[in-house]
Amino acid sequence: SIWLTIQSHKNILAVAVLKELAAIVLVNGHQPDEETKAKAEEESIPILLSSAPAYQLAGELFNAGVGKTST
Repeated sequence: SIWLTIQSHKNILAVAVLKELAAIVLVNGHQPDEETKAKAEEESIPILLSSAPAYQLAGELFNAGVGKTST
């Protein structure tokens, strides 16, 4: 699972670890601070960046097949 969020503080890493997320995507052009980057590296959780809004990016990921289950 990945998390699309505008939050960029280091506490996002605690949530990602707790939920066993594969990555965090900061949307709307948000950038992590240096402390958050260091914590992400320490926890081996990639922080990806997008200028797109979360709603748009979620739609694009869904259309690309992310999250779809086969029946």
